[in-house]
Amino acid sequence: MEKDFESGMFCKVALTGLFAGICATVGSLLYDLVFCYYSGFPYSAIVNISTIIFGITTTVFVAGVLYYYLINASRLGSAIFIVAFIFLTVFCLWRASFAERSLVYRETLEFRELLYGIIIITGISCFFLIPTLYKNEAFNKYVV
Repeated sequence: MEKDFESGMFCKVALTGLFAGICATVGSLLYDLVFCYYSGFPYSAIVNISTIIFGITTTVFVAGVLYYYLINASRLGSAIFIVAFIFLTVFCLWRASFAERSLVYRETLEFRELLYGIIIITGISCFFLIPTLYKNEAFNKYVV
């Protein structure tokens, strides 16, 4: 059977964003599991399996769609995307430093550490994984 269907650029970018989102989700779930196991962090009402799965996958997928629009809008779209998401990641880390989860200071610090790790994993998958995988010919051969 011949492959006579050529998918468009939007389909490739969207599927790349979805794949990067799944990678970020798996990485964040593993980080959450290891962090909660070793630290004994008792609160998982905000950062739990369902919020990690739906929140991160959706966020990184939307970042992939945004990447599509930026690379079509400008010749420097990829660089603009990378710089913007690096700044967005740093901004989210800065805002997470003000998060108050509990009246107990140690639990607040543990919550911030958990949040920092998830933000870093999500940010790296946005500003590194999406552009890298999109430009990788071996990956694009299997996407569509």
